[in-house]
Amino acid sequence: MTSLRTSPKALLQLVRERWSVESWHWIRDTQLHEDKHRYRGNGAGVMAALRTGALNLLRLAGFDSIREGLQAVMHAITAILAMVRRQPKKPLQGETFNQPCPQGRIGCYRGRRTGHSRPKTRLPARSPYTGPMAPSPSASTAQQAPIEQDHALLIEIPPGRPWMSVAELNRLMRQQGLVLAVAQASIYDEVMRTISLDPETVEDLVHQYLEREEVNGPEGLAAFLARKGIAEEDMRYFATKGHRLEIFKQRLFEAEVEIRFLERKLDLDRVIYSLIRVEEQHVAEELHQRILEGESDFADLAERFSLGQERHTKGRVGPVSFTTAHEEVVKRLRVSRPGQLLEPFQLVNMWLLLRLEHWFPAELNDATRSAMRDELFAEWFETRVMQLMAGEPLPPLPSHLLASA
Repeated sequence: MTSLRTSPKALLQLVRERWSVESWHWIRDTQLHEDKHRYRGNGAGVMAALRTGALNLLRLAGFDSIREGLQAVMHAITAILAMVRRQPKKPLQGETFNQPCPQGRIGCYRGRRTGHSRPKTRLPARSPYTGPMAPSPSASTAQQAPIEQDHALLIEIPPGRPWMSVAELNRLMRQQGLVLAVAQASIYDEVMRTISLDPETVEDLVHQYLEREEVNGPEGLAAFLARKGIAEEDMRYFATKGHRLEIFKQRLFEAEVEIRFLERKLDLDRVIYSLIRVEEQHVAEELHQRILEGESDFADLAERFSLGQERHTKGRVGPVSFTTAHEEVVKRLRVSRPGQLLEPFQLVNMWLLLRLEHWFPAELNDATRSAMRDELFAEWFETRVMQLMAGEPLPPLPSHLLASA
């Protein structure tokens, strides 16, 4: 009831404008639990701005349901980062999406609540060919026609059998947490396409691959491809993938191997040392004196008195990398000589007796070179994947290093 003298149409508009605001706050309360928080000072304004930003990001990402959007990204940090970097689409002619509301109200771009028109975003229809995702026979011919006319927009699982649309695959990638895996696959494919092999090398690698898979003759190859659900081109890709990757690592990172080795040498060195851990200082000093005077053997005392797992190995630890030991232990071992018994020292709540037994310096041999190349490639690969997922332009690969010798 109202005493306002106005037309029914104008009154309805007032009601709609009121509920355009209320519906926005209803979402903030039911989905983001805004009313349950009791912030003071600037905290309330900061959190309100963050909630508004989160809701707008979900809308820009195409989620009509805020609940579904939250469930899709709550455990997918990569999806959240991608959403933050998303650019608003360019509005179509006559479209009001993402344009300011004429009344200046927050969130009133949503047409079904404010009366402003915005074409509803719909995913393309699924593939009409095979699989449980295909539309029902009652689907209209007009909806199926675009997919039937453009097979390039369809994803195949078995070769030659369209399964789903590109838009549907994008949804699955986001909601099933597959974006990272696809980005990694894309960078691996970039690496594979960069390295060219001569025909003789390819045939030799394919022959070795088929021998490992116990594939014999054309009939065996046909059965193998059918069982794996791949084409012959895919088989050749798998057969040469490892070789291409090793060539890529050698050409791109071989010049950096020695520098990386020198940076990591102390971590790559391996040691064997003996250790006794006790709780009392006087016990540690007594055991130290016995070993120095030759009254007792270090291994026997470790088995009897040590409180750590080393008592099961008579105090012997290693060979291990320096990185596995406590930094205080590493500091003392690095200035010790083999066979030197160090003075007892306290570490946290224990007293330690320490003796260096053997030091095995790392050598830059073939195995170490391969390990250094693997480390360098792993760092480069992770950086490039993160750049791809962030939507940043990928820097070109150094063709002068990757060109065949």
